[in-house]
Amino acid sequence: MAENVVRVSGLTKTFGKNTVLSNVNISLERGKIYGFIGQNGAGKTTLINHINGLLFPDEGEIELFGASDSKGLVNARKRIGTVCEHAGLHDNYNAVDNIKLNMKLRGIKNDKLIEQTIANVGLQGVGKKKFRNYSMGMKQRLAIGCAMLSGPDLLLLDEPINGLDPVGIVEIRNLLKQINQRFGVTILISSHILTELHELATDYIMIDRGQIIDCLSAAQLDAKCHRRLRLRTNDVKKVLDILAMRYNIVNVYVNGDEIIVDQPVNSDELAWVLYNERVFVSEYHLEEESLENYFIHRIGGAHYA
Repeated sequence: MAENVVRVSGLTKTFGKNTVLSNVNISLERGKIYGFIGQNGAGKTTLINHINGLLFPDEGEIELFGASDSKGLVNARKRIGTVCEHAGLHDNYNAVDNIKLNMKLRGIKNDKLIEQTIANVGLQGVGKKKFRNYSMGMKQRLAIGCAMLSGPDLLLLDEPINGLDPVGIVEIRNLLKQINQRFGVTILISSHILTELHELATDYIMIDRGQIIDCLSAAQLDAKCHRRLRLRTNDVKKVLDILAMRYNIVNVYVNGDEIIVDQPVNSDELAWVLYNERVFVSEYHLEEESLENYFIHRIGGAHYA
C-alpha cells in the first residue's frame, strides 16, 4: 500500500468574505511528482502555504508524514523544502554566500554541502557572479538547491517555471527529475500552464476557484486527451462493419453520415482499407484534445474566455 506524505481533509480557508479554499481533500503519495494545476488566483499558493505552515485552516485537517497534532506537524515540517519567489536569497550575494546564509539560518554546519549543492544544481561556473545578475533559470536552480540543504522528503514549488525561457524550463524539469529519482523526494509543483508539466509530473491535481476538480495520473490524463478519428461517408453501415470485423471496434459515435472513432486505430491503414472497399469518404481527419483544452473544459472554460 502506498504511503501518504500529505493528507488534506476538508480544508477550508476564508479571507474576509472570500472563500479561497473550499472543502479541499488531497493525498500525496511518497516518491511521486505532482503537477498542481490552476489559474492564477485558484488557490494553489494558499494550499501550499497551509502545507508548509505559513497559513492555518479555518476548517479541516492536515496530516504530514502521519502526524496531525500541533507538535507533530512542527516536527514534520522540518522535512519539507519550499521554493517560493526566491525567498532567503540575497541579490548582492553570489551562490556560495547565498548557500552559507541559508545554512546559517537553518543551523546547518556542513561545509561539504556548499560545493555539493552548487554541483547538484549545475552552477559550478558562476564564480563570484551576484545573484541579481543570474538568469531566471539560474535563480530557480539555486533556490531549489537551497531548499534541498536540509535533505527534505517533500519539496513544494510555487510557480517555479513561470517566466522561464524554453531552455530554463527544460533545465528545471531535468533537475527536479534528478532530485526525485536520486533522493526519492516527493514533489508538488504548481503551475497555471499544464503543458509545462507534461514531461515531468507523474500525477496531476487540478484546482479551480478553491475547489479540487480532478486528481488523476499522467497515464489517465493522456488517455483523456487521446486522438480520435472523424470521418464522413455515404455508407455508414459498411464502415461500421469494417471497424467491427477488422479492428474489433464496435463502440463508435454516429451522427448521420459522421462517424467518430475514439479507440486507437491506424488511420493510414484504415484509409487504404476504405479505399479498397470502394467506400466514399468526404471527410477524414485526426483530432487530438490538447492538455490545456482538457483543463479548460474541466473548469468550464467560459469564465476564463
